[in-house]
Order: sequence, then C-alpha cells, then structure tokens
Amino acid sequence: MIGMLVAGLLVWAASPDQASDTAFERRMRDSAAAAQALQGPLDGRWLLTDAKGRTLYAFQIADPPHEAAPPTAAWTDPHTGALGGVDAISRAGDSLSLTFAPDPSGPPVRLSLRRLKGGAWAGWATAGAARRKVRLSLH
Repeated sequence: MIGMLVAGLLVWAASPDQASDTAFERRMRDSAAAAQALQGPLDGRWLLTDAKGRTLYAFQIADPPHEAAPPTAAWTDPHTGALGGVDAISRAGDSLSLTFAPDPSGPPVRLSLRRLKGGAWAGWATAGAARRKVRLSLH
C-alpha cells in the first residue's frame, strides 16, 4: 500500500502539469525581477506627512533606474481630491527636491528632503514664508 502511494506521488511530481506550474512560477519570478530592474528607488506611491503624522499629499513617482533620467511625478490632495503634476523633481545621492503648485494662486511648495535609513525621506516643505517639517514615506 505504501509502495503504491509513493509510486503515485512520483508520477504526480513528474507530471507535465507539475512541470508547467514550476516553469510558470519561474517565469513569474523572472518577470518580476526584470520589472524591478527597470525601476529606481523612488518608483511607487508615496505619502507626505507633517510632524504630527497627518497626510498632506500623496505622490505617484515614476523613477528610471540608475539615475539615467530624472524621475517624474504627480501629486494629489487626499482631502480635496485636487491633483496635478510635479513641476520639478531631482535627486542627487541622499537629497531629493520636489516643487509643485497645489494652489495656482499661491506660492509653489518646495520639498527639500534627505534620505533616512529604511528608505523614507525627511526634511522641509516651504511655501512662501511658511515652512514645516515633513516626511515622505512609501505607501
């Protein structure tokens, strides 16, 4: 009886379905690794929060790998639903700067951030004379 069970398991393990499942999983892992290689460290959805942890804006950043080209980004205000493009974004090593205009009649917001351990960024948001501490975290 045990011999028949072992023989059945060996047949199942060698079946074409099992082999194709393994090949499929391998292709999926390879595809995910290839996609990740085409993304820089800023690629993804980020939340900008103030010193009290309140969400100010959300950003979607497309970041090419290896600093070959500058990232591009868009912002949204989760409280009002307003959205727009980021006017300028640049990174140099552990420094990141973003400029965007959430209020067309007001001054643009400039973020000056430094990379933290763990991948988040922290620094200042400046709009005209107003300045506040902020944190940008991957969401």
